[in-house]
Amino acid sequence: MAELNLEILNTDSNPTFAAYRMGKLCSSIIDITVCSASLINKIKNWRVDETFSTLLNHKPILYVLNLENSVPQKTITSMRKFDTRKANWAVFKQELTTELSSNQVNKEIIGKIKTTQDLDIMIDKYTQCISSACTKAIPLITKQAKKVAAIWCTRELKLKKEEIIRIRRRIRNAHPKRRNCVIDLNLKAREEYI
Repeated sequence: MAELNLEILNTDSNPTFAAYRMGKLCSSIIDITVCSASLINKIKNWRVDETFSTLLNHKPILYVLNLENSVPQKTITSMRKFDTRKANWAVFKQELTTELSSNQVNKEIIGKIKTTQDLDIMIDKYTQCISSACTKAIPLITKQAKKVAAIWCTRELKLKKEEIIRIRRRIRNAHPKRRNCVIDLNLKAREEYI
């Protein structure tokens, strides 16, 4: 998690999963919520909702995401460096072969590795060879301009759209006996949206 710059939000010891197995209640904290380090201070009141009943054994997790008055931070959200869709794979293969032979990375030498230090050195060499070949054969990802939302697209409208999408997903996943109830909810939400 630390390598990906992610933080775990689970704060209490309430179980997120509960099911009866052979007449005995089994529960655990199997579901975790993670977020990027840039959002950790904007998420408050993380909790497991004990009151909401679902057909699933997993309990809903609720939290408040405060985006008001937030100052956008420039953080790297992806570890991707190269645009692999535009790669020249023939050049990559040729460059990788050249790099591996010039750095003496081959099956015979790898087979002779006896210690973890030698293994770490070989892994570093191999990684450098791949990185060098990528630099020569694959263009870097270019940053795209951020899309500006339409003036008429308000926060309230976005929330209603998200609610419609969530309800559609609930219809798709609803038990056949509950489907009509969920469809009625969808129709009410759609009327508010339109």
